[in-house]
Amino acid sequence: MIVPSLHAQTKPDPVIEAAKQVVASAEKPGGDDLQLASALIRLGDAYRSRFIYTAQADMAYQHALSIYQKTLQPDDTRIADLLMRLSRIGLTENVASEQLIHRALAIYSKQSSPDENALLRARFELAGNLVGQRRYKEAEPLLIEAIQHYEKTPTAEFSFALRYYATVLEFTGRLTEARDLQKRFEDALNQTMPR
Repeated sequence: MIVPSLHAQTKPDPVIEAAKQVVASAEKPGGDDLQLASALIRLGDAYRSRFIYTAQADMAYQHALSIYQKTLQPDDTRIADLLMRLSRIGLTENVASEQLIHRALAIYSKQSSPDENALLRARFELAGNLVGQRRYKEAEPLLIEAIQHYEKTPTAEFSFALRYYATVLEFTGRLTEARDLQKRFEDALNQTMPR
């Protein structure tokens, strides 16, 4: 029996099609570059949310980034937010993603009143990236910081910080601590997941 390809079975995605229309409208002569960049980001988000369109998401984000770099000040947080989106796509190697996160952190840190949540999220994502590269000693203090912050109001990020830290403990030979943290992770996951 021949199974038709997944691509042949799918109809055009209405969210992606709507985002494409917004981009097309913003691309018309005399259009505003920042509106086009925003439309491209929404299109990239739509692609990324479907998981199978990562290359298209990357292209949309890269196009938006080129517009931002021409029109915005270099330390505008919109650039940092977009760099964080690009780091999450997964098309880049961990080292390249790490560089994007460092660039975003530098921008967030330059602000006259930095957004502490954006800084913490970026440092947490950097920690996850470092764990992926098996750079556990560098990831550990970032994970401890995230756990201390997220423990106040447990969220999914708290669960993931616990899981990443359990991985660090396991790979650095601290197995008893890793098992204890794994239990905390499972408990936190049960508390933060909707029933």
